[in-house]
Amino acid sequence: MANLPFSPNVDPFHTAGGALATSCNLAVTDKKFRYPQNFKPNVGVDHKLPQNYTVTIEGNLTKDVNLIYFQIINLPSTGTNLAGADNRLRYTMPQIYNVTTLSNRNISDAILLKNSNKGYGYFFTTQFISVPLN
Repeated sequence: MANLPFSPNVDPFHTAGGALATSCNLAVTDKKFRYPQNFKPNVGVDHKLPQNYTVTIEGNLTKDVNLIYFQIINLPSTGTNLAGADNRLRYTMPQIYNVTTLSNRNISDAILLKNSNKGYGYFFTTQFISVPLN
């Protein structure tokens, strides 16, 4: 294929008697999808105390504004609920990749890309420093 020049006409590359694909994979993007962003403020304060001590307090927050969220949208309508506090539906490998249980049998994998704002992280730290006197 390295010796084939580019041509906008695809007809010469078709094989005789070729059949159409019977299944496909889809990756689609939500109409409201936005580029991923996060909000990340950082605050730090140094304060001198008596007897040559210094205290440092620092804090950081990371908040997802437009986190990327992948959703498999061709899962079957049935699954097994997990036990305990996490009672989400659980799907077994045969349920996900068996064409007889999928919502649309001709689509073997369908993923929707959308945004979420549920992620966050933070930390706080405090430090005491004593500077020796000369």
